[in-house]
Amino acid sequence: MKNIFSVFVLTFMFLIFLTTCNNPFWNVVEDDLLENNNDDIPDGIVIISTGSSSRTLIPFDSADTLYGISTTIMINISGFKDDADAQNVSLVIENVDGYGNGTEELTGLSFSGYNTASNALNGIKTFNVTVTYNGIQAFSNGIAAINVTGVSNLSSSKYENYNGGIQVITVNIIDGQRTDAETEELNRAIPVTQNNIIKFNEYANTSAGLTRHYKLMENVILEIPLPGESNWTAIGRTVSFTGSFDGQGYTITNLYIIGGTSRQGMFGDIDNVCLIQNIGLVSGSVSGSSFVGGIVGFNKGSVINSYSTLNVSGLSDIGGVVGLNNGYITNSYSTGNIEGFAGGTDIGGVAGRNGGNITNSYSTGNISGLAITTRSTGGVAGRNGGIILNSYSTGNISSSGNRNGGIVGENSGDIINNVALNPKIDRLPSSHSFLIGRVLGNNIFDGMSSKNFARVDMINFDGDTIWDNKGANDIDGEDVAVDGTVPLSTVFAGWDTNIWEIPSGNLIIGGALPTLKNMPSGTQNPTLLAP
Repeated sequence: MKNIFSVFVLTFMFLIFLTTCNNPFWNVVEDDLLENNNDDIPDGIVIISTGSSSRTLIPFDSADTLYGISTTIMINISGFKDDADAQNVSLVIENVDGYGNGTEELTGLSFSGYNTASNALNGIKTFNVTVTYNGIQAFSNGIAAINVTGVSNLSSSKYENYNGGIQVITVNIIDGQRTDAETEELNRAIPVTQNNIIKFNEYANTSAGLTRHYKLMENVILEIPLPGESNWTAIGRTVSFTGSFDGQGYTITNLYIIGGTSRQGMFGDIDNVCLIQNIGLVSGSVSGSSFVGGIVGFNKGSVINSYSTLNVSGLSDIGGVVGLNNGYITNSYSTGNIEGFAGGTDIGGVAGRNGGNITNSYSTGNISGLAITTRSTGGVAGRNGGIILNSYSTGNISSSGNRNGGIVGENSGDIINNVALNPKIDRLPSSHSFLIGRVLGNNIFDGMSSKNFARVDMINFDGDTIWDNKGANDIDGEDVAVDGTVPLSTVFAGWDTNIWEIPSGNLIIGGALPTLKNMPSGTQNPTLLAP
């Protein structure tokens, strides 16, 4: 027993000796044990950590941190034992998933800053990766998932790349496109702000921009240009705009266009699928040759719940809201002065010429055709071949041409339930004006006038109030007294009170007139003017 115990003690002491001496044999054993137990742990682990993007990508730049054509994301690589080892290391970005497009790799995003040559700092290399949107690729769900799968150019003799799997960075994108015209156009409409209004104007005139959908996010004030200069280019002047624009009840102030060409306005020409709505244009002016309007020059689509206070001038088809309307103008008004130049035709308060529909609209500015060859001047439309319903005008009408009226100059369409409240319809000296009426100047091609009214004290070009063709269905309309004896509810009977705010009082000079409900910000103050 004593011998066994002695052997045990000697063995134990020998092992202690090995652990306390620099014994080559033991070192080899130790290395082998570590190598066998740590095969999965590289010498210097490199881990990718990613930041996030707070900027939403849109197809044009913006001078803010909310929206823009590009965004920058910080990505860190940590674990460098020697900072110089990171000099040529780059990120690997393999594909972009549009969330809803399956595994399909999407184009439309480009990247820079992922392969910057630089050393690490305290073992960490930082990449500021800029993601840029080309403004063309559709992202139907508004999100792009950018997959960072690893790094390249890492020294294989010193490191093994380990990143814990694919790092996914999500970026919000508003592409301005839509797949469902009824449900998705607003969700994907591109935001327009004070910080990007000029870039919007530029982009909207590109081939891609002419098809996109937009929404105004706030009231915008443009810088007033130098005299004789413009600060706006009509959108869709040479190629029709086919998208949409929702002002969301906001306004754009100080829009100026000085142009000698056709199709002038905030929008030059809009297609039949286009919708412009809920926008107010405050202060400014638009001039051009033909098809000139405050909001749209040539409308084949729809203008709804919008107004313009801009002065508008030009040669032919000149209107306060729309120059030539072959679409729809609904719940809209104009307060600017409208002026037609020499040789022009079709000058109107809401539309210069109407071949579509104008409903629930009004104008309060003065309408004038200056040249002897000017014809068809009206308070709502200069010439009408469509329908004008439940609308009124309060401005003076003056022209040296023929076919002038408080609602329409020349009519071949339907004029129904309108009210002419113009103080005077005049012809300028040395003119050959004829065919003048309180409601319309002339009916042609079986044009229809029905249930229209006109103020009894309206002055004609002879300076008196004698009109020969009175009657609700005739060119001078039915008399309406303005002495405070007729309730406004009677004058505007049948007008939709969900659309119109009709004052409770009577029709009287200086008194308030109906205004439109649910309009963009701004004060409506139409009043009955004295002759």
